[in-house]
Amino acid sequence: MNLGSIFRRHARYRPDQTAVVFGDRRLTHREFNAEINRTANAMRALGIGKGAKVATVLPNCLELLEVYWAVAKIGAVVVPMSTLLMEGALRSLLKLSAP
Repeated sequence: MNLGSIFRRHARYRPDQTAVVFGDRRLTHREFNAEINRTANAMRALGIGKGAKVATVLPNCLELLEVYWAVAKIGAVVVPMSTLLMEGALRSLLKLSAP
């Protein structure tokens, strides 16, 4: 099974089942898949496609989950960066990973 297809399948077969609870937000599989699709389509519009590397510098948030699953859906690769890293470390990781 392709990891990027998990939420599409769940949205089809379990649309109203809770998929994500983050703080006071609860999203069903249908809702979360729609958010993932929105993010994936925005990435595609920016020219991000299969095999591309996408760096993230986000705290633990719902948007981070959306980005991770959207990247998987389009066949790209996530390069996670910590919000705790200093500027020099971020610069070095970005240079080495070439996202």
